[in-house]
Amino acid sequence: MNVELGNTFDAAAVVIKAMRSVGVAPIPRNYHLFYEAYVGSKTALAEKLAMLGSSPTQPELDELAATEMGLGTIQFFRELNERLSDQLCGVISQIQRQQVVLESYNDLLGEASGRLANVSAQTAEMVKGVVGALSTATGETISQGKTTVRHVDCTSAELAEVYEQLEKYKKAANTDSLTGLANRRAFDEELADVYGGATALPLTALVMADVDHFKKVNDSYGHPIGDQVLVTVGRVLRAAAPKTTFVARTGGEEFGLVLKGWSRDEVMTFCRKLCTTIARRKFTNSRIGFDLGTVTVSLGVAFASQAPGPEDLFRAADVALYKAKQLGRNQAILFHDRMLGEHHKDWWIYRKSAPARIGADE
Repeated sequence: MNVELGNTFDAAAVVIKAMRSVGVAPIPRNYHLFYEAYVGSKTALAEKLAMLGSSPTQPELDELAATEMGLGTIQFFRELNERLSDQLCGVISQIQRQQVVLESYNDLLGEASGRLANVSAQTAEMVKGVVGALSTATGETISQGKTTVRHVDCTSAELAEVYEQLEKYKKAANTDSLTGLANRRAFDEELADVYGGATALPLTALVMADVDHFKKVNDSYGHPIGDQVLVTVGRVLRAAAPKTTFVARTGGEEFGLVLKGWSRDEVMTFCRKLCTTIARRKFTNSRIGFDLGTVTVSLGVAFASQAPGPEDLFRAADVALYKAKQLGRNQAILFHDRMLGEHHKDWWIYRKSAPARIGADE
């Protein structure tokens, strides 16, 4: 069953609920598979997932992903798992061998101590033999210990390389190719985390930003110029917010920011300054003789404490964004419960048309 984003407002809640209902492990490749099945355009994929039953195995999920989505990453992950297993087994074997050597060495020390304690056995020859045996055992133990350290160092380096590769894949899978910001998939995960962790909900806000009259920009100057506008707006958002702030392009000309640890006054002051900063920026390119003038954005703000879950939080911020558009654009509006009653019908019409107007502004 394919779910439209315009009707759910938050894909993460849908995907996570679907995964939990069949006991699927919450790992990136499973999230990707269920995301495409229940949020993307692959209706047949959702049906085939259902055919796997109430408790699908990981190999079954991987096989379905490889068949239906052509994911070369499935083999990549399998090879990484095998490689990690071999490396860890090698480390464990080395440690076990060293344990045996050290235990033998300990026995030898105990024997030597007992013999030396027996005064009657302290002959020059015996002492010479004991010292020689201790010297040999000590040398072998130190040598083997050095070999183990080198092996562990080598294995650690290989594991670090594998981890780096995984991090690069994760970053690519969660990055918007145009702006370099986080993409919609990462945005959905971030909203889900807001309610899944120990974050103080009254101090966590979602800000939805939408470029005003973006359709006119595309119609008048073409999509390449429109793309440059989006890149520039994304850079301004990223530069204006603290480094710890989550910033994403959620689709078309829309962006999302998650602010944590901010009071309502601090959030609204930040948003008003953001509108002013963007409105004052000149969108020009002297190299190609392009002068768009100025661009403005509308902002909708909602706090996590105003919504019981990520879906409702997204909806609240989106309602506030629509209100900002309705009141003339280039401003920030904070969500209030009464907005749902005042603009419920109009807002539903606005969101219903949203998927078809990606890259456009009403």
